[in-house]
Amino acid sequence: MKKIISILILMIFIMISYGSSAFYVNEIKCYQVQVNSSNSVNILMMIPKYFGALGHRVIDIFNDYGWNITLIGVTDLISACNGSISLWDIPPLKMDYLISEISDISNYDALCIIQPSKWSSYPEYGNPGGDLINSQNALNLISSANDYRITIAAWCAGVRVLAAADIISGKNVTGSSEYISEYTDAGANYVSENNYPVVDGNIITVSGMRYIIDMCEEIAISIEKNINTNPSYFNVQKLYENDKEIIECQINQSWNTTFGGSSSDGARSIDTTIDGGFIITGYSFSFGEGDADVYLIRTDEFGNVIWENTIGSINQDYGNSVCQTSDGGFIITGFTNNDLLNKNKDLLLIKTDSNGNTQWLKTFGGSKDDEGFSVCETIDNGLIITGYSRNETTDVKEIYLIKTNSDGTSQWMKTFRGSYSTNRGNYVCQTTDDGFLIAGSTGSNSNGFLIKTDAFGNILWNERASVSNLLYSWGSSACELSDGNYIFMGHGRIGQSDILNVFIEKRDLDGNLLWSTSFGERPGFDYGNALFKTLNDNIIICGRTRDSTTDNDLYVCEIDTNNGNIIWKEVISLSGVDCGNSVCISTDGSIIVAGYTDSFGNGNFDAWLTKILRVDNNIPNIPDTPYGEINGKTGKEYHYTTSTLDPDGDNVFYLFDWGNGMTSFIQGPYKSGEECSGSGIWFEEGNYEIKVKAIDEHGAESNWSDPLIVSMPKKISLLELNNFLNLRFSLIVFIIKLMEM
Repeated sequence: MKKIISILILMIFIMISYGSSAFYVNEIKCYQVQVNSSNSVNILMMIPKYFGALGHRVIDIFNDYGWNITLIGVTDLISACNGSISLWDIPPLKMDYLISEISDISNYDALCIIQPSKWSSYPEYGNPGGDLINSQNALNLISSANDYRITIAAWCAGVRVLAAADIISGKNVTGSSEYISEYTDAGANYVSENNYPVVDGNIITVSGMRYIIDMCEEIAISIEKNINTNPSYFNVQKLYENDKEIIECQINQSWNTTFGGSSSDGARSIDTTIDGGFIITGYSFSFGEGDADVYLIRTDEFGNVIWENTIGSINQDYGNSVCQTSDGGFIITGFTNNDLLNKNKDLLLIKTDSNGNTQWLKTFGGSKDDEGFSVCETIDNGLIITGYSRNETTDVKEIYLIKTNSDGTSQWMKTFRGSYSTNRGNYVCQTTDDGFLIAGSTGSNSNGFLIKTDAFGNILWNERASVSNLLYSWGSSACELSDGNYIFMGHGRIGQSDILNVFIEKRDLDGNLLWSTSFGERPGFDYGNALFKTLNDNIIICGRTRDSTTDNDLYVCEIDTNNGNIIWKEVISLSGVDCGNSVCISTDGSIIVAGYTDSFGNGNFDAWLTKILRVDNNIPNIPDTPYGEINGKTGKEYHYTTSTLDPDGDNVFYLFDWGNGMTSFIQGPYKSGEECSGSGIWFEEGNYEIKVKAIDEHGAESNWSDPLIVSMPKKISLLELNNFLNLRFSLIVFIIKLMEM
């Protein structure tokens, strides 16, 4: 009876709107209980022949949710498209099972068909997804998933496979426009191609790989609607530290520790505490009420657990950001699917005391999806939160900025949007002028942006990421420097050499660009997930890196904000997937990274905390201008030399830029001052600038050297030859006339 009354009271709270706004704020009572649970979300990924490289990005995003992924295909090995192979050396994917071996689809929460590439000169590409369309086992499996009303998602030409499985009759879909007739012949209603993901019941479709983040979010929401249909209330579970295994550390690692149980658990945010320890938030499928719950962990300076809690309902609840407040407690933001009326996401705000006891819990949002990605305390002891809110009228995701007082009561709310249907604030901090700095992304393919507001959330300026050759980007984080300038960081597609690289920009008070740079550790995916400003105004960046032969590895580097140079970098490569989501500095100046790993621990993924020793390092001197032949012939190899000194006496590596869009392999190591030789070849006539940079053994990079200009002689055209001969003939005639005088 008490439970029924509690649920009725909660429903009344939800139905009350906040003021005259379209948004509501709920305050929810928390119940202390002791519950053990082991849960998971299981994804069946159907991989077509000649899949696109961004299929790997989908896998990364699913890993970020802590989902279990099973790869299936018609054959054991599935080849990537030829563009992915030629540009990035993407290898075939090894399937976990053949499609014919999956007998019970009811064990899975979603079936996802990754995009088959249609961009290729190979004849087989004229039939993208043809291997699945021609597989009766694949079509039967898709049909069975639909019968169970399991979430089914398809990208691009993968929607053809849904049509062949005869499950889209009467459904609204999008997908590659070349195959509209196939969709409509199957009874579907086709929506425009460049459209936000189209959700119709349990079927979700999208054209191309646009809206890749939004597509995965829609899958998460659909899964939640299918899993739990009963009302729920929030519970708090006090956990007790389990035995921790001793984990071997790599060079420059001081210690590793993991947290979690038999299912997936992950850390998304970390902050230092006033006693020198750390507070971490993320998610746990291992403990709590049912689905993922907010996971809150407090440790001492050595990573030993002081206490750990889960907070959540039987639906999805994730903690995305945490910080300590001036009263010694903690504030967490994220999202919950505990909306009893609409089963959509609400922005979640939780306040605890210093021992993790929940003091209050509130949700913000309308009848559609809302999520908080970042929170911090303001100078008036209030709170500022950013994320996104989906407009109830236009259905557009808008940047959400909320200012509250210390008890979470809203003082003002702002929403911003660009000209696109998806916009989000990923990070927010307060600046010394009492205004706010927001890093985020907008658009279907994502364009990173930096917004500066005044103290009341009014926009002063708004700048998009401006790194050279940037095709699309994701704004992850930002900070204010002691000189009043700003740093903006994220990752994006920069040219064609890599799929994703980290980018950094420095902007002045008015948003004007001072410098920008980009870099990547491997020719594949390099993510910049978070930054932390040091006392000397350098920044520490953490993220992950992967290429065609490795799983995700933790990537950490320190950047000189005067010029964007890397001071040092470190890749922590263990046996599995290792991702850094958040970073801070310990009291002894070491680097603390929080994220998730499946290299060790108890479950599929475990929340991971590692301490990395910070390197006291100086950048190598700029190398001498390359020396060698300055006039040459195309197609012939030429050798050039250079050298430099490293202030710390470290070994040095060199990278030559040949001025034709090509660089050398990294050469070395060489002793400090030792001469290095590199060889280049040019196939086009013209003038080229050869330059070189030095990299020490910690990854610190110098600036580029002064260029050496080399010339490859041009072929003489017929017109130039005719003019040359006419000139010579005129000179001969003139000389003969002189001799006759």
